[in-house]
Amino acid sequence: MKRLGQMIFDDGVEKGIEQGIQGMVETCAELMCTKEITLVKLQEKFSLSQEEAKKYLDKYWE
Repeated sequence: MKRLGQMIFDDGVEKGIEQGIQGMVETCAELMCTKEITLVKLQEKFSLSQEEAKKYLDKYWE
């Protein structure tokens, strides 16, 4: 049962982080930040590699 609980917890944390990333990208876009600045901020705030940050930027930038 501990293992299942940990899996559920980990999944929730992962989804929460993704929602935070999505919110940050959408907010930066609305505030007219450049993609380059947003990319750097994603890397800093979420400890992402440039490739990971670019993936999220491409996914959520409107």
